[in-house]
Amino acid sequence: MGLLDKLFGSREMKDETVPVIAPNNSNGKFHFIVEDVFTITGRGTVVTGIVDSGEVRVGDMILINGSRSVEVTGIEMFRKTLDYAQTGDNCGILLKDISRDEINKGDNLTK
Repeated sequence: MGLLDKLFGSREMKDETVPVIAPNNSNGKFHFIVEDVFTITGRGTVVTGIVDSGEVRVGDMILINGSRSVEVTGIEMFRKTLDYAQTGDNCGILLKDISRDEINKGDNLTK
């Protein structure tokens, strides 16, 4: 018995399954919480985060906090350009005609 076992007690590893964490909004509709906002010169404003539920495609119109509508002009994930992003994807979404000051960390994007 090692020193840590004496201090904390013996803990045997059991074969347990890892719990699956369901998205917050599991009704299939697109939902994305903004983690960060960037401006890319010549391209526009990019928001990063993880798609909480649903799917978004290039060309889709999305709502910022349920009010302002903007167009998705690009999606990238780990330096690869994509046509769409789906639940669980950690990605950047390029938004058309919006400045960095008009969107903030914690804002919700929906369809």
